[in-house]
Order: sequence, then structure tokens, then C-alpha cells
Amino acid sequence: MSVKNRRPSRLPLALASLVVSIGAGGCATPPRPSFGERGDLDDAAVIAALRDRTERLSAVSALLTIAYEGETRSGVFSAVARWRSPRLRLTAFKDLLVSTKDLFDLAFGAERFALDGTGFADDGDASVRDEGPLAAFAERQPEFAGFLWTREAMFLAGATAADASGTVAGDADGHGRVATRLPNGLPVTWTLAPATLEVLAGEIEAPDGRTIVIRYAEYAATASGEPVPHRILWADERAGTTLEVLIEELDVAPVFEDGDLELPE
Repeated sequence: MSVKNRRPSRLPLALASLVVSIGAGGCATPPRPSFGERGDLDDAAVIAALRDRTERLSAVSALLTIAYEGETRSGVFSAVARWRSPRLRLTAFKDLLVSTKDLFDLAFGAERFALDGTGFADDGDASVRDEGPLAAFAERQPEFAGFLWTREAMFLAGATAADASGTVAGDADGHGRVATRLPNGLPVTWTLAPATLEVLAGEIEAPDGRTIVIRYAEYAATASGEPVPHRILWADERAGTTLEVLIEELDVAPVFEDGDLELPE
């Protein structure tokens, strides 16, 4: 399903707890995909299975509904996400009764970021435009930092770097715990259902020492039957930020034109 012509935009949010239902407005839960039984696998085979599952997705265009709660703002908004590793562009907007309000436009490149927060200007936010090296983003835009660290994990549950190894252990609840690395190099620990390797959650260790916890509450299936996240919950305790992301529409074979993954000058 294509979301190419959907309007991009920017941000507000509200999340009383991490378990809210932003899909209650009539969006039906999609049929649950089958993950299949995996049997008894050694550590290397578990890592290979996760990598095989996620490497089939190399780009995504999606329409999102996001419930957000941060230290300075909260609300529910829509966004168009365009992702092709390592790039992500997130254009957020708020649908009003007879119009649409742009909120923010955020783009991560291979080495730099750009943020246009013009939609916040009438809220007294003077920092409506910022750009610079990715290494400076978390310090300059702490409420948005989670988008940087989870830009792959939002769409690729269980993503593992091509050259990464990993260790598998059990936890007290009977789940598998896989410690490995994301394709962007960050350490991650995935929590799995041991029989099927369904990814239930991930803990991503950011370079500044914070941990982003992401939970995959619901999955959907692509046209070919591959499982993809449908409802995602994540929390950045240090930034005081929580999100619930509902993937309303998803295109797993988008064709991006020049500029689609970048902010206009």
C-alpha cells in the first residue's frame, strides 16, 4: 500500500501510560502473521534467522499515528516515515477539522541530521531549525534522540548487523535474550519467544549511555506473509519520553525520488 502522496508533517502527543490505544478510532487490528516453529537452534543459528528475516526489508514508506509524551510537550499526531538504511525522514503533522498543521520535518543521513520545527514556532519554540553532525543530535535535541537510535528497529524487529555475532540466554520468564549489534553498530538485546523467535522487545544502548526500550505489541504481515511491526511502544527514561507508534499503512517496496529522504533547503 503506497503512502507516497500522503502529506508529511510535524509533532505533538499524549501517552498516559505506555499501554494506550491510539488505534481505537476504528482501525482494526490486522491478522496476526505466523512466525513458525524454529526448533532447537544454537546461538549462531538464532542470529542467522533474525538477520535473514530482517534483511528482506531494505526500505520502507509508512503512514504512522504516534502518541508522544515528553517533558515539554505531548499529544497525538500523524507522520510519514521514509526509511532506507541508514537514512530516515520523518515528516509529522496534525490533522485539524478543515486543515492540516505541519509540526516537524526530521531527516537523518549517514553522517548529518536536519530538523525543521517551524510548526512549533507558535508554541514559543525559537529553535525551529537545526542541523549538524549526527553525533551532536542527542545533546541538542534530547526529546527527539530516540528517533535516531531506533530508526532501524522501528521497522526491523530483531535487526542484526551483517558481521555481528551474539549470545543467547534465557530469562526468568522463559524468553530468549539475544545480545548482539544493530546494523548501525549500537549494542542491542532482543527478547524473543523461544519457539518461534518472535521478537517481543529490544533494549538499545545509545552512545551516551542511555537505554531505549522498544516493545513490539502487535505485528502485521506483508503481502508475502513476512511479519512486520504494527504497533510499537518505546521509552527513553533519561529524556522522559514515551511513544506509541501505530503503522497505519506500509509500503515495503517504495521508489524514492531525489530529495524524498532529505529536508528541502
